[in-house]
Amino acid sequence: MSAPIRVMIVDDHELVREGLRSVLVQEEAVELVGEAKDGEQAVEAADRLRPDVVLMDYHLPDGDGVSLTREIRAVLPSARVVFLTAQGHDAVLIDALDAGATGFVTKNGSAAELVAAIRAAAEGESYFTPDVLAQLVSVRH
Repeated sequence: MSAPIRVMIVDDHELVREGLRSVLVQEEAVELVGEAKDGEQAVEAADRLRPDVVLMDYHLPDGDGVSLTREIRAVLPSARVVFLTAQGHDAVLIDALDAGATGFVTKNGSAAELVAAIRAAAEGESYFTPDVLAQLVSVRH
């Protein structure tokens, strides 16, 4: 059996982190190594905990997920970042991809989509829920 995928959650809402936590602890292939509620905590935790995948909220009290993605990838280039978003705005999607994000899961998506995104990210692949993928395709055309 291969090592579990080390995941860190970055979201400022306790209820969201709790929900994500409850999904992730049920997955044998996933090890939840930490959580952060703001950017400052997230960069320190990523450097200390060395997650394989970071689940990133866009809106944080001390900044945005795009800038934070750049900061985390500066201290931990191997980290893969999957954005959790209530709704994808075209500019945010493109900026997040440019910052190094490898996937997007909408917060109204399923637990299966979340786990699929984590697995894909850990394998070096991208993952987009169908609604986000459709939006990206429409932006690029």
